[in-house]
Amino acid sequence: AVTGRRRVPGGAGGGRCRRGGLLLAALWWCGAGAGPLAAAGVGEAQAAYEAGDYAAAAAEYGAAAEQRPEQPALLYNAGISTYRQGDYGAARARLQQAVNYAAQPELAAAGHLAMGNTRLLEAEQLLQQDPGAAAAAIPSLESGIASFERALRVAPGYAAAAHNLELARMKLDALRRRQPPPHQEPQEQQEQQQEPQQEEGGGQEQPPPEQQDAAAPPPPDGAPEEEPAQPPAGGAEDSGGAEDSGGAEESGGAPPEPDPDLLARQIIAEEEANAERRRERRRGLEPVARDW
Repeated sequence: AVTGRRRVPGGAGGGRCRRGGLLLAALWWCGAGAGPLAAAGVGEAQAAYEAGDYAAAAAEYGAAAEQRPEQPALLYNAGISTYRQGDYGAARARLQQAVNYAAQPELAAAGHLAMGNTRLLEAEQLLQQDPGAAAAAIPSLESGIASFERALRVAPGYAAAAHNLELARMKLDALRRRQPPPHQEPQEQQEQQQEPQQEEGGGQEQPPPEQQDAAAPPPPDGAPEEEPAQPPAGGAEDSGGAEDSGGAEESGGAPPEPDPDLLARQIIAEEEANAERRRERRRGLEPVARDW
């Protein structure tokens, strides 16, 4: 739970819990409730987690995170509790929020580790339900690999992330080897399909339209020649120009100039609204999103 002592990734709490060879994420802090976070209901959440009541722990940590949005570790603990329930989609949503607002790189790396684990466990569930669902499990494994790689970029030397990354790559290679090769038609069959298309054209290429017009026979003697149609006098160009000029004259001059006093009042009102929004953000103690 998020209390007094911090748990370092890959250390005493990060590498001992396994599920099928996969190193699972541990709670970020451990020990008795202490400090300002104890007032946010963390003690009850930690007790529920240690008792195996992960649903209650997730609810308590979620409520504490709403009271203390400046503490992203509470979101992480809520995500881990949800992760232990097996609700991997909801766990990823909370873990992603914790990663976005984590102030310490260790917390961000632990969040990426847990998100990668959810993807691997989802792939295992798919394969257990349908051993032939390798094509559906491959995207989950690829997403998990990306999460483990981000964890190692944030915290190089993170042992749990390195272990899980190697495990995920091995599983992905095994699934790809089980995939059938892409279907390709034999060369002879492709040639047979192309031959009828050439025969349908009669074996003769038609000349382009320009050559067909040049090769057309001349009209017989005495036949009247067609003359190109002439546009009527006073066509659309003349009439359109007259209408445009008349419309411009009827539309009047430029729009009236705005009132300077009105503009000044609008600017002052916008500045006051922006200042009020800034004060609300400071009062809410919103955390700063980071690019982990």
